Amino acid sequence: MNNRAGTMQTLIELKQPSLMKLGERGSTVPQNIANKVAESEKFATGIRDIYKNNPAVNFIPAGALAEVKRAAKVERDNFKNDLTCLNKIGKNYRHNQNMGIVMVSELKYQECGKKFDQKLFANLKHNFYKKEDSSFLCSQESIKLFLITKKTGLIDMNTTNC
Repeated sequence: MNNRAGTMQTLIELKQPSLMKLGERGSTVPQNIANKVAESEKFATGIRDIYKNNPAVNFIPAGALAEVKRAAKVERDNFKNDLTCLNKIGKNYRHNQNMGIVMVSELKYQECGKKFDQKLFANLKHNFYKKEDSSFLCSQESIKLFLITKKTGLIDMNTTNC
């Protein structure tokens, strides 16, 4: 898979019996995998680097990257709590002997709406692909992580104004 600017890739290697337990109801395997991915240093710095390489506006004001790193910590908790794709993958591929999964994460920017037309919000989208043939497995999106003022590039963690 190509690593485009504005994305980060995380490789998740699964073997039996973890792969079988990934799809079992009540299993702790999906949570353990999510914790391991989210707690890696690459996760928080990777989100900051995504913004640095593909900002929402043409300039990054002082302090903006620190705010993005704060938002990355929020996403770390969100990712640990959203096991949608890991559970789905476990249910569909649990009988495989082993499996490599590539998770491609990308910041998405969207308009807030007419009332707040000078702001964008950012959220993270995680796409999961099979390592072997790059076939799509699943996708999940985070909540709004932060707001960006279009004119100034300032970042606000309070997403209620969107």
